[in-house]
Amino acid sequence: MSQYRPAVAAHWNSLYDRRDPSSLPWELSKPSAEVDRWIKSTAPASKVLDLGCGTGLNTLAFAAAGHMAVGIDISQSAIVHAKQRAAGSGWPVYYCVADILALPISSSFDLVYDYSVFHHIPPRNWHLYKEALLQVTAYGSRYALVTYLQEQQAGHEPNVIIGDYGNMMYEPSSEAIATLLRPDFYLASSSPARLGSRRNHRAQHLQFVRV
Repeated sequence: MSQYRPAVAAHWNSLYDRRDPSSLPWELSKPSAEVDRWIKSTAPASKVLDLGCGTGLNTLAFAAAGHMAVGIDISQSAIVHAKQRAAGSGWPVYYCVADILALPISSSFDLVYDYSVFHHIPPRNWHLYKEALLQVTAYGSRYALVTYLQEQQAGHEPNVIIGDYGNMMYEPSSEAIATLLRPDFYLASSSPARLGSRRNHRAQHLQFVRV
């Protein structure tokens, strides 16, 4: 397991250890509409990587659809719950503890997706996030993202908010993300989205292709 951000890992472990994971607002009871679209638009038997899988709901949904699905999360406690969810399902799915900013994976995937994780990454570490994406993608790979939406602020500096669970979050603009990923990825689509169990957070759904 990467020890690049042990304090971050400890924070997320404490949340999963002290609460019923189903009570956490980012742990949904079923895959979101965006994830459903990703599953339906992904070629059969694709290699799929879930960045920040939490308790593994979306990873398992991809596996159930016939894909080779891998889920990673910085929280060992979340991965324990993910493995418990997958146990007995009969679907081939692999979970491991890893930091998105220091991935222990060198294989390329057909689809890499991030559902509600990017906005937890400080802008000073965005270059490491991009390096990780380059490490696990190849020409033609897709990268899909749902993240908080920056509102009423020009430029590339994200708004900063403190979440209810003590974690700092950043609201990036779609242009800031596209600029970060150029010239290695091009933005294929952009649409509004909602995050949270009550769908009460404005967000953006972006899909990129590796070039």
